[in-house]
Amino acid sequence: MRISAKVLLLALALALGANGSRAAVLVNQPWDSSSGNKIAQYFPSDGWGAYEFDDFTTGTDYFVTSLYAQGIELGDPSYNLDVVGEIWDGLPGSGSLVLSSVTGTQMGSDLSIDFGGQYLPAGSYWITAYVVREFTPGYQWFWYGTTPINGSEEYFYDPSNIFSYGVLVPGSVVFSASTDMAFVLQGNPVPEPSTVGLIGLGIVAVALRRRSRK
Repeated sequence: MRISAKVLLLALALALGANGSRAAVLVNQPWDSSSGNKIAQYFPSDGWGAYEFDDFTTGTDYFVTSLYAQGIELGDPSYNLDVVGEIWDGLPGSGSLVLSSVTGTQMGSDLSIDFGGQYLPAGSYWITAYVVREFTPGYQWFWYGTTPINGSEEYFYDPSNIFSYGVLVPGSVVFSASTDMAFVLQGNPVPEPSTVGLIGLGIVAVALRRRSRK
């Protein structure tokens, strides 16, 4: 019996638990309530930005759904032009962008970013989050650091070298302390092919049973 593409897609959706509330946690690094905040913003009129990159590793393929970045607001988020999350396969200069957020919003002082279920294979990555906002009149949003450090400490990325520490340096060079960044990353684990096949066969069996009753 041949299973149609439509049936397999339905099976895959069921296997993933399409409801975002079922998403599993890939990374959970909540703010430790003591580490300081770090600039994470692009200023479009000035044409420059400064960002934080933190590494993580997953041993499982995922469909990435959301990123929640904890921070502090020292301005007015109503002036946000965009809220962005990105996942890279290495640091800027050696790595490249793998996933970019679909949409993003600011909730109080924190960023809520939707990746829309994009596929991320198992591996090691770097993640960043930031707001796009003019300094005047919006001022700034800052991302919280946190401890303990998982993997490498966060890196400070300043493409225009505005702060004169270098384009890409460990965060401790700039902020005098080694930390990670405070965020939660969620997604749906990609099921094993055998699991998808079994679910697909189950759906076919139900469909055939219903057809035989007509």
